[in-house]
Amino acid sequence: MRRLFSKQTGSVRDRLTAAERRRDLPAGLHAAGQLVTLLGLSLLVPAVVGLLNGEYRAVIAFAVTGLVTAGAGVLTASHYPRGPIGWRSALFLCVGAWLVYSLIGGIPVCLTLGTSFIDACFEAASGFTTTGLTLLTGIEYLPRAVLFWRVAMQWFGGLGILSFFLFVSFPGGEAYRLLMVEGHKTLVQRPAPGMRGTLIILWRIYLGLTIINVMALLILKVEPFSALTYALSTSSTGGFGMHDANIAHFQQMGHPNALAIEIVTMVCMLLSGIGFLSHHLLLTGRPRHCVFGPETRTYWALFLGAALILVLEGLGRTPYSFGEILRPAIFQSASLTSGAGLATVNLGHWLVLPAGMQVLFLLMLIGGCTGSTAGGLKILRVRTLRLFACHQVKRATYPSRYRMPFTLGGQVIPDEEVTRMLMLAFHWVLITAVGSAITSLLSPHGALESFSMSLSAVSNMGPSLISPAEMAQFPVVLKLLYIGLMIAGRLEILPVLALFTKRMWQR
Repeated sequence: MRRLFSKQTGSVRDRLTAAERRRDLPAGLHAAGQLVTLLGLSLLVPAVVGLLNGEYRAVIAFAVTGLVTAGAGVLTASHYPRGPIGWRSALFLCVGAWLVYSLIGGIPVCLTLGTSFIDACFEAASGFTTTGLTLLTGIEYLPRAVLFWRVAMQWFGGLGILSFFLFVSFPGGEAYRLLMVEGHKTLVQRPAPGMRGTLIILWRIYLGLTIINVMALLILKVEPFSALTYALSTSSTGGFGMHDANIAHFQQMGHPNALAIEIVTMVCMLLSGIGFLSHHLLLTGRPRHCVFGPETRTYWALFLGAALILVLEGLGRTPYSFGEILRPAIFQSASLTSGAGLATVNLGHWLVLPAGMQVLFLLMLIGGCTGSTAGGLKILRVRTLRLFACHQVKRATYPSRYRMPFTLGGQVIPDEEVTRMLMLAFHWVLITAVGSAITSLLSPHGALESFSMSLSAVSNMGPSLISPAEMAQFPVVLKLLYIGLMIAGRLEILPVLALFTKRMWQR
């Protein structure tokens, strides 16, 4: 009797699940259509930039691509009804949207510059994922429409345009999970009780950081277009520059405020690498939590410690003066601690400093704070895993029957959350190692250069020991691999791996 009842309830559950999936598919396609529409409309902005600068080839490329994309999105969204989205469609939409955005976002770049479609998609994927890797050279001579679109992609992808849009279209738990993909709800608090209030606060802070950066650069007599584009790249911790020399361009051109520009950029990078919740606490009169919170303390310690190691080792191993070492050391430490990836010297400049190079790689792996635009594993996760390791060592000294829950900041952390962090860290290292090995096999570069490239892509950092000209010579299969690595790193790997499980494809 019990078996019969179990069989009947199981059959009913299967029918309900199949019905839910049938309702879920149209809702997912409706959301996909709206996402594509939003991308198409955003492509019209660089078309306007091109029109203002007389770049008519770029105007046609961006306008036609934008209108066709928006039209296709509107048709798709209007054909399928709007409704609640399930976890399966949300996951497909999450991964698929970044891929579709990278493909469509590369079309006008390809049409304007005449590059290969794969190279243009690589550039778009690097932009939307805020990685900052580029195959382009002679950047200052590119059309301004393309320059603007590169940093606009980073700015849209910095805070997570997909999570924001899913919330607007489908309020609910799935949207919240995508919005807070950088940290579990047990570790990351929301600035406001409701989802809508949280998003308003996040976007206000994001816009505020961008506007402050633009105004500061304008005061320092930076040309308006460069001020806007560098501010978009800095606040999104993306790393795309308007010149081959990146921020060092101002010093090389003899700009009278070159040092001040570097200082302003460094400060804005560090502010963008801090969790937006900390900014909210600062603005609401609780500065102690922002400046001296556990994660932000570690953040500042990593920045200062890395700069100190670079300076001390540079003084002992190079013929440069203290001032010549201090300036790039502080900037590079701020860039990689925040995950911005902007640079005043090439990463290979530090090859003469073995300890310094290892420190910079470590910063690329760790990344910035949770709830920020930075990439990497995130400081809170690394700190949690370190404390969990200490907890396990301490627990080994007690009898097995003794209960000792793991706590962080007075809050009990569930075992499944720690397991998720361990899984993420393991796959992060594994995928980086696999990407490095494949790069060594399919390119003429050695282990160190290949590792720097793979780590930069997975951590969404940007700096690499392989130059853009050398990356442009990669075979197509290697460029496709790095598009996948950048998207996997932006989505923190586990959602991408979930697509390869059997349950995702069951009817």
